[in-house]
Amino acid sequence: MDAWACQARGVRPHFIDPGKPMQNGFVESFNDKFRYCAANRRSTSSVSTMRGARIEAWQHDYSEQRPHRSIGRVPPAVFAVRQHNLGA
Repeated sequence: MDAWACQARGVRPHFIDPGKPMQNGFVESFNDKFRYCAANRRSTSSVSTMRGARIEAWQHDYSEQRPHRSIGRVPPAVFAVRQHNLGA
């Protein structure tokens, strides 16, 4: 990570203090939503089944269908197509 971020791109990493997860509220918010939507639902028969089908379905919904506020309330896939068309 250091070579990629620091040396190649000039980015200086900033780490949160140990035991202070709210210093990165965006990640904590994501983790909470992920646990609620995918991991806490115990309707599958095994952990491996949950990791496979449920998480893939959640990833598809999150990346392809669910609108995101930060990119104009459109799904990331739609945003990517729009960005690609602007550059063409």
